[in-house]
Amino acid sequence: MADSGRGGAAPAPPGAGDLSSDDEFDEDERVAFEEAMCLQLASAQPVPRQLPPPPQVPLLNKMTEVIQKKDKEEKEMDADEDEEE
Repeated sequence: MADSGRGGAAPAPPGAGDLSSDDEFDEDERVAFEEAMCLQLASAQPVPRQLPPPPQVPLLNKMTEVIQKKDKEEKEMDADEDEEE
């Protein structure tokens, strides 16, 4: 009588004999886990400070103003010439 008083082992669930399925991730789970860890690490890093504008900005703004002013003057001159005709 081998079963008397010792309590028999419960039937093993499917795949219980396969040790790799118990404690290890399959490839998809491993990839998902690594992606989640990377996202967590990326979100934990401090936000870099904003860089100052490049030194050309004032010059470009001035050039834009000059061009817009010339365009406006040309439109006014064209309108004046159209009125004279």
